[in-house]
Amino acid sequence: DTHFRNLVKIGKVSLICFGHAGEGIEKVGIPVKALGYLDSEKELINAYCAADLFVLPSLEDNLPNTMLEAMSCGTPVVAFEVGGIPDGVKDGETGRLVPEGDAVEMGRAILSLISNSEKRRVMGKACRRRVEEHYSLDIQAGAYADLYKELMESEAPGRSEAEDRISRVWQVPVSSNQRPLSVPLECEVGPHFKEIHASVLFKALKEFSIYAYKKWQASEADRAARRVVIETQGKRISELESEVDRWLGESERLQQEYSDAERKRNGWSADRAGVAEGTIRKCRS
Repeated sequence: DTHFRNLVKIGKVSLICFGHAGEGIEKVGIPVKALGYLDSEKELINAYCAADLFVLPSLEDNLPNTMLEAMSCGTPVVAFEVGGIPDGVKDGETGRLVPEGDAVEMGRAILSLISNSEKRRVMGKACRRRVEEHYSLDIQAGAYADLYKELMESEAPGRSEAEDRISRVWQVPVSSNQRPLSVPLECEVGPHFKEIHASVLFKALKEFSIYAYKKWQASEADRAARRVVIETQGKRISELESEVDRWLGESERLQQEYSDAERKRNGWSADRAGVAEGTIRKCRS
């Protein structure tokens, strides 16, 4: 494709990959940027969001996390139609699916999206919407809960207690068009595990005791820190109460002085009034 080659020549097209690029990928004639190992969620998000497309050439896969991660970042996916990939990638809606192992068709799918930014934008929004509607934690947890409930309700009835203790048969529906598949599930401890049961139990108890001791230490440290805060606050409250008592006493003292002053002022006014009245009477007589 001439247009694609021109984009590569002017530096508008490049590949980014997780980990380290293999020797074969250098022969494609496209600049490759290997990101190495990314242990930061923010770095992963930036990598997925920086890409226009996420190419997933898996020949066998169940429901790859990389596919869901790319879609959750709004990046369309180009992949082979194998395993559980079609559950997430809907051809023409959230990306492109091509026949298994058909590298030529995969190349055509990539080229068709590289040259159509509007299509990539629409697909990116559809990717994010599909992840939110089908693969969020709440939805997946609910699906697991429904599955467990279905398995419990489909337990084969009429088994004796001994038979039920040794083995249980669950009726697991494979699809709506097929009969349920009976899957035997052994519930007893196997003979080989019995030989190592004691050592496994001892190791588990040892690890749990270490974990419990660390949790106890953390709890004690937290309790001590809280106690210091409580004691500090208690001391401060006592100081404030003393301060309030002091100000209340001062307020009562001032009120008393004010009352005494009022009484003196009123007495002095009465004396002056008596003297004035006597003077007036003398003048009249």
